[in-house]
Amino acid sequence: MESDEESVSELQEVWSAERIARAPERQLRAVLKALCKVDVKLRERMTQALEAVQSYDGEGEESEEDEGEDNDGGDDEDTLDVDICYRCNKAWVRDYDLHGDCRYHPKPLVVDDSAYVWEGWIWEDDGLQDTPENRENMPEGFRYTCCDQTASARGCTYGKHRSLEDKASSERRRQRKRSASKISQE
Repeated sequence: MESDEESVSELQEVWSAERIARAPERQLRAVLKALCKVDVKLRERMTQALEAVQSYDGEGEESEEDEGEDNDGGDDEDTLDVDICYRCNKAWVRDYDLHGDCRYHPKPLVVDDSAYVWEGWIWEDDGLQDTPENRENMPEGFRYTCCDQTASARGCTYGKHRSLEDKASSERRRQRKRSASKISQE
């Protein structure tokens, strides 16, 4: 059974998504520009996502018929359903992910204690090795268990893109199955 905190969190996500969907395009652009000015990683992800959308939707700026139009908050049937894949971290358009364009590692990334970057590392002084910062700044200190490649290696497996929403949905199904099997065993 879901906790009250999980239910509230899901409602907040839905409310936020609806608020964004109804916001005028002019306001969304202003917020996005401001966020991209202060967050380099967000700017890089936004640029990559925009490039992905443009590759499906056609390059370029607004068409003449779109110029000056403001989003009225209604559903636009021409809007592409864009997501960020949790496996490869790339933007993708749901309707066009037919060929398994996601390149990812199916097994976890682990610390490679034999890597030269850890020579002289004393965790009491230097801290934990396995941190997001170390994974990003010292990729040669980590290896994927699926292919024995370092953290900077491109994915070794191809598949379809998966959104965080897809992942959460799969996890909820697995939890329900586990709960049902526990109940049936009692």
